[in-house]
Amino acid sequence: MAQPANPRWHELSPAQQQALAPLAEEWNQLDAYRKGKWLAIGNRYASMKPEEQQRVQERMREWVRLTPDERRQARERFTQARRIDREQKSAQWEQYQQLPEEERQKLAEETARRKRVANLPPPASQPQPLPPIKSAPKPVLEQSVTPRGAGNSALRPPPQPGKQGQP
Repeated sequence: MAQPANPRWHELSPAQQQALAPLAEEWNQLDAYRKGKWLAIGNRYASMKPEEQQRVQERMREWVRLTPDERRQARERFTQARRIDREQKSAQWEQYQQLPEEERQKLAEETARRKRVANLPPPASQPQPLPPIKSAPKPVLEQSVTPRGAGNSALRPPPQPGKQGQP
């Protein structure tokens, strides 16, 4: 049986559910494109070595913990990294490997600090608590429709005695 293009969690095979377990809570809210990406990973899961499977699921758990803005930033970094050709990546990695341990530690701390700062919302965007809403008293209609004065309503005053037929 063919799988729907945008399957709900309960429509996944047991193997897919096992592979994608860290995403279970938010699976049904994902768009079809994202589900397709995760399904491709889930379908390769069974052929992975156990340590790869562990790494993939840990990365999924990390992904689930990210805010939408952090996910957007991660996607952007991934796209940028893919644009760098392999030779340039290798050269940069070799350069990094040549750094003394203290320099590498300093770079790691700087990166961690930037991540923490980047995750804080700017002070102006933090919502200020709103005062409680106080409900105003509802207007009470002075007159109501009664069987005796069925033609009368709260919007029209009742006819005055002696002035019948006059507007």
